[in-house]
Order: sequence, then C-alpha cells, then structure tokens
Amino acid sequence: MKIYVISLPGATSRRSHSAGQLQDANVEFEFFDAHTGQQALANGYEGRIDHKRWLLDTGRDSTPAEIGCFSSHRALWARCVEMDEPLMIMEDDFDLSDRFAEAVRETERVIDKFGFIRLQTERRARKRKVKRCGDMTLVRYTKAPHSLMCYAIEPRLARSLVDRTETMDAPVDVVVKKYWEFGHALYGLMPYSVDESHLSPDSCIPNRLKTKKNLITGIRRVTTKMSWHIHRLRFNLSQSSRSTRS
Repeated sequence: MKIYVISLPGATSRRSHSAGQLQDANVEFEFFDAHTGQQALANGYEGRIDHKRWLLDTGRDSTPAEIGCFSSHRALWARCVEMDEPLMIMEDDFDLSDRFAEAVRETERVIDKFGFIRLQTERRARKRKVKRCGDMTLVRYTKAPHSLMCYAIEPRLARSLVDRTETMDAPVDVVVKKYWEFGHALYGLMPYSVDESHLSPDSCIPNRLKTKKNLITGIRRVTTKMSWHIHRLRFNLSQSSRSTRS
C-alpha cells in the first residue's frame, strides 16, 4: 500500500522527523508537497467555499491554511481514485509506536472491505469492536474523532469524498467525521500506532479564531449541531441493524 506524507516543501524539521521514523520502521513512503493556502485559492478553491455553511459548522470563517490542507487531502483522494488502489495518507507531525509496521500490514489486509481505517490516537470518540486483526482490534466509530494525521482509504470511498467536496463547508477532518453525509462508516485499528509529536502544537494552520455571531446565527449553529446528532444516530442504527442481519 502506497504511503504519502503531506508536508510543506520547506518544512525541513518535520520532514526529517517523519522520514527518520518511517525509515526506522522499514516502511516505504513518499512525501506529497502540501498545498499552501495561496496555491489552493489561486487554483480556484476560493469559489468553492461555502462561507455561510462553514460558519455554522465551525463557529468561524475559513483560513487560507485550512483550504491548503483541504486541497492537499482532496488531491490525494483523487490520486487514490486515479490509481484505483488503497492509499495511506499521513500528516508530517506524528510519532510512531513500535507497532506501526504491523498496523500497516493489518490495514492493508482489510482496507478493501472497510474503506477507511484510522491509525491515529483520538480523544472523545465513541466506538464499537468489529473484529480482531491479528493481535490488533478493528473498531467502528459511532462518534468520529477530529484530525486526519494517519488513515488509509480505498478508491470507492475516495471517490465519494471527492464528489462530496466539490463545495467545501468545513475543515477537511470535520467533513470526514460527518460520515453520514457520504454514507460510509469509519473505522480505527487499535492499539493506535500513530500519535501527535512535539511538533503538533506548532500548527501549520494558525489564526482559527471564533467569529462573533448574532442571535440568529447562534441559533442556527445550535440547530446544525442537533441535526448532526440526529443524522449520526440514524446512520449508526442502520449500521447496527446491518451487523445484526449479517
């Protein structure tokens, strides 16, 4: 399975930290030159942003760096479709556990069936056990976590995400965590083998400041979050029913 690490060309310390760990794990990889916000906007992404929806989904407007990050992940989803084979996508501020190579092998073995498998640690997610994968456990998220530091994806789901993101209405990880919108469950492989490194607090996406909202916008934002909860519950119930029937 091809592994791509999204990294700005000039991020020498991040690239060195990433490359050293992946080489120690004896895992082949390739850097993907991350798009800057300016590049993404110059390539037509400005006209694809739904600013009103972004405000309702996040409580603020988008930043150029977020659009660059979104554009980078979306370009790799498109590459996954073009290559017609699963890919693993990473961001360059990770620390690997000594089980990473094992996790890659187990992910490669089942990604065609499950579509999206996260290897990164998470907080505040909810999940259910699906099956054993060697000495590891595959879980299905009933409430998906933020962040897309390390995940594998297969071409059919990548195509769904490319189609879903013709218009961008939230950061890329928020779009993915709203899995009911593209009709596909998300999975994780535990114990997680990828964690945030000491480089993570020095984010490449600064200035994500909340926007002051009027009363109507505030109410619409609350109803938006309530609708997420309802749609997530319905989708999870459908997945549970499917698992019971199978």
